[in-house]
Amino acid sequence: LHGDQRYLTAPVALFYWNPESRPGYPEGRASLQPVAIQLGQKHDAAACPVFLPGGDPGKWKLAKYFVLNALAVQHETVAHLGACHLVTETLIVAAHRQLSPMHPILTLLAPHFRFTLEINEGAKHSLIIPGGVVASVLSPSIEGSLSMVRDARLAWRFDQNLPHRLFELRGLDASRLPEFPFRDDTLLLWDAIRDFVGAYLARYYASDEDVRQDFEVQAWVQEITSPQAAAFQGLSGLIYTDGPDGKVARIDSLDYLVEMVSLMIYTAGPQHANVNYAQYPMMSYLPSVAGTAYAPPPTSAPVANPEAEYLKVLAPLDVALYQLSFGYLLSSVQYDTFGTYSDNPRRPYFADEEAEKASIDFRLALNRIEAEIRKRNESRPLPYENQLPSMIPNSISI
Repeated sequence: LHGDQRYLTAPVALFYWNPESRPGYPEGRASLQPVAIQLGQKHDAAACPVFLPGGDPGKWKLAKYFVLNALAVQHETVAHLGACHLVTETLIVAAHRQLSPMHPILTLLAPHFRFTLEINEGAKHSLIIPGGVVASVLSPSIEGSLSMVRDARLAWRFDQNLPHRLFELRGLDASRLPEFPFRDDTLLLWDAIRDFVGAYLARYYASDEDVRQDFEVQAWVQEITSPQAAAFQGLSGLIYTDGPDGKVARIDSLDYLVEMVSLMIYTAGPQHANVNYAQYPMMSYLPSVAGTAYAPPPTSAPVANPEAEYLKVLAPLDVALYQLSFGYLLSSVQYDTFGTYSDNPRRPYFADEEAEKASIDFRLALNRIEAEIRKRNESRPLPYENQLPSMIPNSISI
């Protein structure tokens, strides 16, 4: 960028869940602690050694910086832009192409789709362009960043992103990681979403046969899975048959329809809120977490002045300010509140009284979750606020 070479690693970091408290970690508590870092996928004793917390403290500090740098890049390109903004955009287009404006599913999803196309269109003209925000605050070239987004989208599988399934697949279920605030809080939200969607859809579908007979939903499912359209894969609850242009999907299960709609609401709401509103709290102190590195990673070679070497890695002031200010902007705007669909409490969003009752029950459940998370935060080393229902908007609106 501007003639300055920037660097990126593909690190491997090993963590240990230590049941005993250690100096530098929350007192009297178990904690997840880094115990080894390798700044590349292939070990080389000279060029790509394993760094340990008990070794050279300057190199250990640099190694941690490069791990967090790689995570920042993955966070912005794959977890945020790709898995939230662009996945949801595809689902919005498919829904509006195949569902009537009066269809109950589109009525339910409309508040969770609001403003997403607009914010994505703005991103295409300022964020993800040569010389734009992404190219400035992340180490890869814009081509490299978009390549990561493309590869991650092709690897994205619908069922694997259902929260319970995702945490289990990533080895982050409670049996292997006793404390994980995001998991512990977001699963409360997921269960509430599923209950709400289940109650809402039961108002319009009395059985699996009703789902089979809904030709708009069948066309929507085909658009979501068609290689010529949205091309989503990994929907194991659908039935696939051979057609003239390949496999044709249909949905025969009300339970699976609940799962599909719930994941769309979850992705647009809690999941996006977690990655978006974490940006300023977790990525504003650039000596800790930065999208760029301006010097190569450490090797086994001795370092005469660790502080000087660390300063070389850090971004120049203009790039640092760009990341800081943009993270502040994206983390400071919330248009509405999750589960609240009407701006006027005297005018319900749903015309159907039974549907409105289901939404009221949903808001009551979210109120209980708000209280539970705030209670949990009283005993956590740091309060985790990214999944508080009051801090989550309905849609990807920023």
